[in-house]
This record gives sequence, structure tokens and C-alpha cells, in this order.
Amino acid sequence: MRCILNESRRWVQAIFVFTLVTTGIFSVSSPFTFTTVEAQEETAARYYEDELDRIVNAVDEQVLNVHVVPHTHDDVGWLKTVDQYYYGTNNTIQHANVNMILTSVMKALEEDHRRKFTYVEMKFFSMWYEEQTEQMRHLVKTLVKRGQLNFVNGGWCMHDEATTHFMGMIDQTTLGHDFLKQTFDYIPSIGWQLDPFGHSATQASLMSSEMGFNALYFGRIDWQDLQIRQEQKRCEGVWSSSPSLGTSVFWGLTGSYEGNYGAYDGFCFDVLCADPPLVANKKSSEYNMHERVSKFISKMVQQGKRTQGNNIMLTMGSDFQFENAAENFRNLDLMISGVKHFLEEYNNNEDNGLDLDRFRGGINIFYSSPESYTKAKYREKLDWEVKVDDFFPYSDCKHCFWTGYFVSRASLKRFERFGSSFLHASRHLEVKDKRGERSNRKESDLYDLDDAMGVLQHHDGVSGTSKQHVAYDYAKRVYSGIQRASSYIGSILSEAFGGGIEFNSCHALNVSVCEITQKATQKVGTDVYVAAYNAMGIRRTEVVALPVDLDATYEVTNLATSENVECALIPFVGPKNNEDQTASGSFKLYFEAKNLPPLGAVLFR
Repeated sequence: MRCILNESRRWVQAIFVFTLVTTGIFSVSSPFTFTTVEAQEETAARYYEDELDRIVNAVDEQVLNVHVVPHTHDDVGWLKTVDQYYYGTNNTIQHANVNMILTSVMKALEEDHRRKFTYVEMKFFSMWYEEQTEQMRHLVKTLVKRGQLNFVNGGWCMHDEATTHFMGMIDQTTLGHDFLKQTFDYIPSIGWQLDPFGHSATQASLMSSEMGFNALYFGRIDWQDLQIRQEQKRCEGVWSSSPSLGTSVFWGLTGSYEGNYGAYDGFCFDVLCADPPLVANKKSSEYNMHERVSKFISKMVQQGKRTQGNNIMLTMGSDFQFENAAENFRNLDLMISGVKHFLEEYNNNEDNGLDLDRFRGGINIFYSSPESYTKAKYREKLDWEVKVDDFFPYSDCKHCFWTGYFVSRASLKRFERFGSSFLHASRHLEVKDKRGERSNRKESDLYDLDDAMGVLQHHDGVSGTSKQHVAYDYAKRVYSGIQRASSYIGSILSEAFGGGIEFNSCHALNVSVCEITQKATQKVGTDVYVAAYNAMGIRRTEVVALPVDLDATYEVTNLATSENVECALIPFVGPKNNEDQTASGSFKLYFEAKNLPPLGAVLFR
């Protein structure tokens, strides 16, 4: 099956619960004359956008347009915890400081309006933004408005695609998009899944096309599939993965189509890399511009041969890079200008041995963004192959399948599902809170859990591929969020049932521990009230199991109907003492909560 991209397909973005907002990648020329410095910079930035638009509009099959996209990939936990990555601590494991990356990038963008930068993980960006002065916040908003600072994906993290549930993926994306909308009135239009270990059909359909994304870019696919695609110019295409939804989205590989998302080999200009910087001073013994630029041009031409059309995206950045953005951009500035000068010499001297293959018309190289690149690909109106399945399993060499994470850290995976269910049920009850609306999401008592669940969707979180102390940190965040949410939901339930009852939650039922029921059943005659809440939109019946300590006759009453409910007492079989020194109940009391109303609760005694 083949498909031609239609530019008018849609430039509309939607976030499930938000109003549709029309967006586009376009430039606007101002008819006014500005006198302030800020206005002059705004005009200059718009002029650059107009110039970039002119370049990509001039479709010439013999001219290669190279979109340079500086970016960083900041794992929301992996070898270090979220806070360790952000503040730059525990560098004995890995040197990384997201705080410095973002601060450094903003200063570098401010210095030159032609520079652009793409950022992804809103968990880190929100942490950084909250700490900034009003002056820095104003600068950031200006950079966003100019189109110098771009956001792709826009989720709280870059979620996994194999071990996540689609509700967790939606939640973390909504959390990040909500931050961008409220802070910058910005709605991402591009999916950016560079690092997950394989890519699902759900990501292409539900999380890209149905979310209004105009393209989805990623780095990792099976090495054999990659080789074939490189040879057959199939490193980009159209992905139509859901027959029922009828969705489609443009997709493409990053990292020069080499299976990752960084710069060309030998051309990483980051302080974390050992590649030599560019030296443009011809009087210096270290001068290397001619040789380096020549090799760089050859690599661009090679990448151009691996796809259709005359536009390629060069992703310049990788894990936790741009901590010293001035150095990155200085070299990129030199490379961009160096390529232009080199090609001018080439045109005057065709005997220099440089092979531009089908791009004899030259090379346009410039700072760009994934949005601008996507628009350029749409305008080429090429005939693309349509992919209908997924990119699983992922293997990067012979007998090197990345599939163990499907089942690793099963307890953390189960805790993620529990936390997600608890969050959704709590949101339903939050609607019943009569204490007034919150002005923003952070004021909610559910925010800590929302934040923790967003972090855990990361492709090194729920996947189970982080270090052990990081996995502990993920679990700690979720537990803390559940504790705060439990207290809040307890107060809502208490009010709903007329007050006078203090509700608490038991979160260790999996090891048969519930302090409330165990203490209450150490002697005869104590009443315990249990509220069973149905978070589904249909009536349901569930079996409730409560740990108790006393071998006695129990009476369970449905207070909504005043009917006695049949129950059963069964001895608990398992370790009596847990690692946290809590004792499991000696028995388990089972009873059936029948016909629970949709989005409703029934009180039992």
C-alpha cells in the first residue's frame, strides 16, 4: 500500500479533555516598524522564519535541505533518580545536570535568534521553570513565541510503549500538555519517541494520530529492518496501524537513520563527547575546518540517499547533552557557515573530488525544528509506503533482543497499575468536592500522585530497566502520592456519608495487612465501616477481602439495604511477618459487594 501526504490533512491539535485548537507551522511578516530592541529581535526572528519557509518551499530535487535540530534526551530516571538528574548530584554514576542544561540553552538561544532548540520532558522543564526569576520566565516565553524554543511530545516523560497501559500514556501526556497550554499557550504537534525499546501500533494510532500529531519520530528499530530500509530508501513513511480507527501518521527515523538519535559519528560537539571541536583559524596548527566539513557533507549526502525527497533532519544531541550549550552552538554555527563556504568553493572548482550524488544543486543547511521539517515533508507530496503493524520486538544486533523488560520488576509494574486505578477512582470523587474549584492542577490533593504516575510511565520506569535505587524512588513517589490522595478522598467519603466516620485506606492488602481491621478485630464488639466505591460506568459485583486477627463469628451488613451479607472467614496462609515488621492478619474475611452503582459507593458495617 502507498500513500501521499496531504498538506491540508490537519494542523489541529487535541488533548482528549481540552478544546480543539488549530495550530500550524507558518511565518508572519509584520507590516509595522518597531523601535524597541525586543521588537527588532522579534522582527529578525520572523525574517529568519520567512527565509526558512522560502527554502523549504523551493522544492528542487537536486538541492538537499538539511534541517539541523539541536536537542537533548533527558531520562526521567534511569541510572540516577529524577532529582539526582535534575540537580546534578550522584555524578559518580553518571554526569548529568538538567538544571544547567536548560539554563545554558536559554542563554545560548538569546545570543542568536537563528538558533533553535527542541525539548521533550515536561517533568524536568516544569521543575526548572518554577525556580526561575520573572526575567528568565519572560525570556523563555519570548523564545517560545519566536519559534526558537520548541516542544515535541510534550508529555511528563517519554513513555514506554510495551509495558505501559494506554491510560497511563494518556495521563502523562495530558499532564505535560496541560503545563504547556497553561504556561505558554503551546500545543505540541509532533510525536518524539527517540529512546523506547520498540514502538507499538497504539503509539502510532491512539497516541499520535488520534492525539492530533502530524508526525512521529523515533530512533530504535530492529537492526535487520533498519538495514533493509536504508538500502531501499524506506527510513520514513506513513503508519496506519489501526483498521478500526482508520488512523495514519507520518513517521521517520532519527539519528541519520542509524538506529539512534544523536549526531553523526565523529561530530558530537558536546562536552560529554571526545570528538574534536571545529577550528576555523587557518593560522592555527589545529585548523581542521576543510577536512571536517568535507566529511560532514559526505555524511549528509549519505543520509539523503536513505530516504525520499530532498529534506533530511539532522538530530544534533543525545542523553543529557547541552550542559554547556555555548560550546555546542559555537560548533554548529561554524559547521553551518563552513558548509556554505565549502560548497561555494566546490561550485568554483568541480575537480575537488566531492561527490554530491543526486544533490548537484547544492545543500541548504540551517537550524530548524521537527515541526518545520514535517511541514517540508508534507509539501514534497511524495508517494510513501504504508506500514500497518508495529516495530516489536527490538533487536540491535544478532541475538540481541530487548524483550526481558516485558516482565522485569513485576512488583513495580503491578504497583503502577494499582496507582493508576487509584488515581482514576480518586478523580471521580474529587468532582464531588464542594470546597471550590482549583485554579490549576498543582493545587489538587491528587497532584502528587498524578506527578508520580507521570514519572513512572518513563521508558526506564515501568519498563523496569532502571537501577535498583531508582526503582525504589519511583515506588516511593507513587506511595507518597497515594497516601496524600487517600487522606483527601477519605474526607470526601466522610462528607458523602453524613460525616462522623473517619475513612482511611489499606494499601498493603496484597500481603494481608490492614491496621484498621486488624486492631478492630483484636476484641469482640467493635464496628468497622467499609466503603466500596465502583469507579466504572456500569454496575458491578466484587469480592472484598479484609485481614482480621480474631477467629470469631462476623456479621456484615449492607447499610444501603439494611440486609445482612453472607461472609466467610479463612485462615491466612503465608509469611506472618513482613520486611517492614508489620504482621499479616491471621485470617481473611471475605464478603460480596453486590450491585455497586456506577460511579457510586455502598457502605458496609
